Amino acid sequence: MNEMITKKIENKIFSKDNIIKIANMIYSIYEDNYKQFIADPLNEASHYRGRFKVELVCDDGTQYTNESLDLLTKNDIIDYKKVISINITFWGHRREEIRFMINEGKGNHFYINKLEVSGDNGLPKLWFRELEEVIEHVKPQKNFILNHKGIVATIFSFVLSFLTFLTITLFIGVLGKIGWITLNSKPQTENVWIYITFLLVMISAVWRLEINKWINELWWDIEFQFGPEHLQRSKAKRKVTWIAFSTVILPVILFFLSIL
Repeated sequence: MNEMITKKIENKIFSKDNIIKIANMIYSIYEDNYKQFIADPLNEASHYRGRFKVELVCDDGTQYTNESLDLLTKNDIIDYKKVISINITFWGHRREEIRFMINEGKGNHFYINKLEVSGDNGLPKLWFRELEEVIEHVKPQKNFILNHKGIVATIFSFVLSFLTFLTITLFIGVLGKIGWITLNSKPQTENVWIYITFLLVMISAVWRLEINKWINELWWDIEFQFGPEHLQRSKAKRKVTWIAFSTVILPVILFFLSIL
């Protein structure tokens, strides 16, 4: 009876060694499948229908395919090019199949990151357990901000919305002083607080969406830590964000808090 087992892969940081180890395991399964086939005296090697394939897609639009491990072990493509997609596939003689598919980026419906194993005679479960164990030991994409993304986004959205509101208020005050606009010197207190509350809520909601979006851009579901350093976009964004926060944003926040 043919059975299929599928595992979704997410929140992982793959190194070159991780990819090579998984590819070696799948290739070993392919070799064992071939040896079992030719061990039968009734079978001829030329009749073997199994296949092994490695596919790499790079961010410059180039694609590479090979039916051996050379793309990963003897070729330096993954060292000097930015790989964004890796597919490693094995097809056995009796329709056994293993698919390991990962795409760098933030997961959505365009990307499928999974391990899929199918076959009969209990082999899928054995293969799946072995590969799953290796994948589970891949470095997870986890940190304090990701673990508490909602809280972090809410806190920063409130802080930034207050600073935005304060900036708008100061700007309107300046325009009033130079006579570009006319301000009501005796506004109704109740109306003022309603407007302020509404404005703060709206600004906070916008900031929260933007912060969530930015966090997702900083830490992808699947990240490849190999290839040219200058093409590690997610890593570069984290570095720029930290520099901007520590040298610009944090001092501004502390300044405004000090004058309140």
